[in-house]
Amino acid sequence: MKYLFLIISLLISVQLSAGYKIERIQTPKGVDAQIGGLAFMPDGRLAVSFNYGKIFTYKPDTKEWKLFAEGLHLPLGMLAINNHELMVMQRPELTRLIDSNKDGKADTYLKFNDDFGLSGNYHEFNFGPVQDSDGNFYIGLNVASNNGGILAEPRGKFLSYDIEKKDLEGDYDQKLVKKTVTRMYSCVP
Repeated sequence: MKYLFLIISLLISVQLSAGYKIERIQTPKGVDAQIGGLAFMPDGRLAVSFNYGKIFTYKPDTKEWKLFAEGLHLPLGMLAINNHELMVMQRPELTRLIDSNKDGKADTYLKFNDDFGLSGNYHEFNFGPVQDSDGNFYIGLNVASNNGGILAEPRGKFLSYDIEKKDLEGDYDQKLVKKTVTRMYSCVP
């Protein structure tokens, strides 16, 4: 009986496969692998933004890269809207890239939002976007480094996205927290 249990356990473990497949992917020829964002398109292509301003798509079945967009300013996040559109968070704005003729390369770059401002400080990175069930996009805004220039209004207007101090979770020094704690993100309707 002990051996039967061992054989059945072995057969079951052989039948189960791993949840993820790890695969080494070479970057496009001549491209430095400083990746700012990843997004899978519905058709299975992987969209990859590189910090120096280009986005490529990768087809896993053919292992081929194709340039989707270029000329972006530090794209640090993106979201696939469909097989022909990406919403990209670049340093100065949230941009919608559209491949309207469906040739695999974006031919339309639309500024979706840039109301959060930009001082020029090197440390003002922007991340995201993510989208909620109502269609709103959320982006993460970094702050300028010490001794760097900042805008008079810090990175845009916040509209009712505050947390009352009493609602914060975890340990924190109550003296260091104002009555209302402003979150470090902006809602883009």
